[in-house]
This record gives sequence, C-alpha cells and structure tokens, in this order.
Amino acid sequence: MNEPNKIIFSIAFVMIFMCVHSLYGQTNKSAADISTLTYNELIENKSLYVGKTVRLKAIWTYGFEWTYLCNSECKGTQMAWVEVVDESKLCKGTGRKLKKLGTKFDNRADVVVLGKLEEGMNGHMGAYPLRFTISCVEKYKKIY
Repeated sequence: MNEPNKIIFSIAFVMIFMCVHSLYGQTNKSAADISTLTYNELIENKSLYVGKTVRLKAIWTYGFEWTYLCNSECKGTQMAWVEVVDESKLCKGTGRKLKKLGTKFDNRADVVVLGKLEEGMNGHMGAYPLRFTISCVEKYKKIY
C-alpha cells in the first residue's frame, strides 16, 4: 500500500471508530452517570428529565387499582403512575424484589428506582398525567 492510501485508510478507520463509539458509548451509561433525584426535584424540573433515565428516591404506593410514585406526604404534588419494563429488560435482582412487594389492598414503600418519566394520560381510567417506567429497583423498604 502506498503512502497516500495508508493515510486515507487511517483517516477512514478513525472516523468509523468515532462514529461507532458515539452511537454506542452514549447509550451505555454507567450507574454513576445517572442523575439521582428526589421525587420533588423530578416534578419541579420534569421538562429536563422526560424520556431520560434517572435514579429516583420516592414513595411507591400500590394496591387494588393504583400504583403511583409521590413525595413523602403524597399530598400537594402530582403523582406519577408506575409501569415496569418487561422482565427481560429489568436489571439483575429486580424481578425477585418485585415479587416481594406485598399483595395487601394498600401498600407503601420507600424506594430508589431507575427509570424514565413520560407525560400523557396514564393509569387507572387515564387519571395520571405522568408515568414513570421502572427498569431497576435498587432499594425497597416497606412502610406498610
């Protein structure tokens, strides 16, 4: 291979490498790169986080026909309906944690979860304008 072809080949290789890295490197964020928010911080700045993966500290209330996230009082703030990704997409150990949630009529837990916020009509009878889709349960402490 002559010198001009080596230079062209080298430039092409570097460009391909950079494109592949930019496509795949940004989607595989490590857990440390994910923003950690309280529920109030998420709701106060929801336009910044819609569609982005965040680590969320919240209260998860669930039962007969409800499953939502809120702040510690669950009063005076917008609640977000909870969805959970398909089992094959859950982080390791989350499936086991979800099975231990409890099946009483009314349940509440202090949680740290990874997931994404979305806007639209969600939940029971479309009563929730926000939805938080959980992909990982990092911490779960039963309140009742």
